[in-house]
Amino acid sequence: MVELLNTLYASKQLQYIVSGPKTYPVFGPLEAVGRKLVFGIGPVVGYIPR
Repeated sequence: MVELLNTLYASKQLQYIVSGPKTYPVFGPLEAVGRKLVFGIGPVVGYIPR
């Protein structure tokens, strides 16, 4: 995620409108981390994951 934001910032795509095709990241790894976080922390804070 940090690498993606760094790339976008370095190419100034976060500051200016850039026309043309975009490459979107694959969210599988991010989803896996989020799922582990919810299942690991959820019960501690009172959320029961389904």
